[in-house]
Amino acid sequence: MFSLLPARSTDYAHLDHTATHLAFDHLKHRKVVASHRQETTAFPERHAPSAEQRASTEERIGHFDQALGKLPRPYRDVFILLRLRGMSYLEAADALNLSERQVERYLLHALIHCRQALEDK
Repeated sequence: MFSLLPARSTDYAHLDHTATHLAFDHLKHRKVVASHRQETTAFPERHAPSAEQRASTEERIGHFDQALGKLPRPYRDVFILLRLRGMSYLEAADALNLSERQVERYLLHALIHCRQALEDK
């Protein structure tokens, strides 16, 4: 028959010490989060982009979208799978029925094309 042996007092002391510090860490974390939340709501303009920054970003996105649209379909597909969907080279190669080496070359071509298109604007 199974019997429960009494735990040593040092085990309880260790558990009490750990629990106390976990509670303090939790309270400290809540205080930091509350402070950050208060700071960001008190001064939202400091964290939000200006109208000029938003316009510039939208313009660059438009140029990038045009550059992607001018790429041959296989290059564009490789770029989207790798950079936007986060696939590995092997996964993209399988999905597009290409070799990994072809995927590497297509991505390189796409990156060079997009960079040149953005530098020209």
